[in-house]
Amino acid sequence: MRNDDSYDLIRFYRNFINNLEKESNHYKDVQALEEIQEILFTLIKNENPSITNIKKQLQKIRTNYEQEESDENDLIAANGIKEDIQLFLEDDTTIYLGKLIGSGAEGNIYRVSSMPGKLAKIYRRRKDMVEREAKLQTFLDANIASEIDDEKVLCIPKHIVYTSKHEFIGFIMDEIAIDKMIYDMFRSNKLNYKDKIAIAYNLAEVFAYIHEHHMIIGDINFNNICVQENGQIVMIDVDSFTITNDKTNITYHCPVTNLEVAAPEIQMIDGEVKGFLTTESDDFALANMIFRLLMNGANPFGFVSKDKMYSHAFVTNYDKNIATGCCVYVKDIEHKQIPEWAPDFQMLSDEIKTLFKRAFDYDEHTFQERIKNRPTAKEWKEALLHFYQLPMKQCKKDPLHFYRKELDVCPFCKK
Repeated sequence: MRNDDSYDLIRFYRNFINNLEKESNHYKDVQALEEIQEILFTLIKNENPSITNIKKQLQKIRTNYEQEESDENDLIAANGIKEDIQLFLEDDTTIYLGKLIGSGAEGNIYRVSSMPGKLAKIYRRRKDMVEREAKLQTFLDANIASEIDDEKVLCIPKHIVYTSKHEFIGFIMDEIAIDKMIYDMFRSNKLNYKDKIAIAYNLAEVFAYIHEHHMIIGDINFNNICVQENGQIVMIDVDSFTITNDKTNITYHCPVTNLEVAAPEIQMIDGEVKGFLTTESDDFALANMIFRLLMNGANPFGFVSKDKMYSHAFVTNYDKNIATGCCVYVKDIEHKQIPEWAPDFQMLSDEIKTLFKRAFDYDEHTFQERIKNRPTAKEWKEALLHFYQLPMKQCKKDPLHFYRKELDVCPFCKK
């Protein structure tokens, strides 16, 4: 190929990709990109590819892509304007989509005008739709209750949604009133400390409930953990959980995770995720969030340098710190220290401190052997209940501060 032809192809390819990106927020899910990669592979292998032929192939992909986009917009009203789209449940019940209320990487969320109090998650077209349908059917067959003691804790899929051609496109779930997200609680100055302990307990209770039903959360996304006004935890985006079909013994794994709280065995090392998500990796993330709730938002894997030149620089590369077990709260680490604004770790009960040490006291050589020693969600429930029940003093300076009666001064005001 002549140099000018090569430059021409590169310009065409770049424009092609840029236009795809501008025209759709889910272009990465489109099979077109995989086809493009195959074309470029052919280009590399072939010493004299026809640029005209390659342009034709790329344009053909673009045409097919635009047609898919057009069909999908007609079907699910992707722009949020078109309402009352007729769809069907697994039992052929007719439903009608209402207003578009949210959009994410996987699809759109709509109210269901014919089912008050229900939402429909409509997936974007992907290669794994058959597997997604089978996974949702597994949820339905498992018939897992979405409540604990009459309090809703899970937005479990309730029905599967199809087009008039019986093409699977999504599912129905309950709508909940979202008050706050879990990250709003970490450093909230509107909650008293005992309320934070109660929220931590509720979080552990939901994790324990999920594990008791043989599911794994996997993607501990802070945007999927809602906190109701009464402190109750509600998990949304449940369709991403890992779940096993008891009849076929097929496990449908959670495909993604949040590296900010992911266990060391799951962290990205050399660009590769090491290991499947497990109940133990859930337990690690749970410990991380409980730590933030009890320690005024401090991250267990954040620290500052003891070097005077960098003593005010707070280190936030949490994924690397998790991978190497760099937690200054449970062990001494050379040249690293707890930030001045963080509460004193010693303010916690001995039981709680012991659980944190079990969760975070490891290094890159010992983490594998200590995975099974991590505290479970059930253990956190028991310890947090005991902590909540301890006699505590209320700070005279700030009534939101509570601390153990054995302490002489308020550990929050001390900072």
